[in-house]
Amino acid sequence: MEEDLDCPLCMEEMDITDRHLKPCHCGYQICVWCWHQVMENAAKENTEGRCPACRTPYDKDKVVGTRLSCSELEFTASKRKSHKAKSKTQEGRKHLSNVRVVQRNLVYIVGFPVNFADEEMLERRDFFGQYGKILKVAVSRQHSHNGPTASVYVTFVRDDDAVKCINAIDGCIFEGKLLRACFGTNKYCNSWLKNLPCNNPDCLYLHDEGPDEDSYTKEEMIAKYGKYVSILTIFRLH
Repeated sequence: MEEDLDCPLCMEEMDITDRHLKPCHCGYQICVWCWHQVMENAAKENTEGRCPACRTPYDKDKVVGTRLSCSELEFTASKRKSHKAKSKTQEGRKHLSNVRVVQRNLVYIVGFPVNFADEEMLERRDFFGQYGKILKVAVSRQHSHNGPTASVYVTFVRDDDAVKCINAIDGCIFEGKLLRACFGTNKYCNSWLKNLPCNNPDCLYLHDEGPDEDSYTKEEMIAKYGKYVSILTIFRLH
């Protein structure tokens, strides 16, 4: 039995799809979601997506091709399609465990200066609080060849406030850093997936099935990246 492996960037457990993703010859593995974010951030700046460990440029075609050569991943994708055709009551919600949904009240900002990466400060009205009432702010710090930066996740009460935030933040320069903002993605609550009540009143994971047009499996994310110039259009104001 394989031991649990967590993505070194987001610290989420890596499933079979993530384990088959071997984006760099140095052996440094990250999950599909973080790989996609690395590629998207690079595309926005017209640069190459690089391995966070050794800084070697990722071979996008090789990564996209990984999906086609792994029978386990093909089985996972086909199983999801068959699940969607069956009764949800009979099958439960396990088929949604590998799905991420664009959450339109969640804003994801990259390139934030680390000296301002403080959750309580960012909730104030002189920062993201000016755009509307906030449920939660979360910060993730990264190190890159351009120096340390932070990613910020801001969950607003209202979708419209998230749109205002994206319009104001995306593309602006703050403390010498270029900020990019888009809608974030979220996953389903583990209790909800098991048809159990969620006992966490502060749980910010999803408890209702999202619309198909906003829902993507990891396999679909990899495949779409190979077909479109930039999948970021999915997560912007569309």
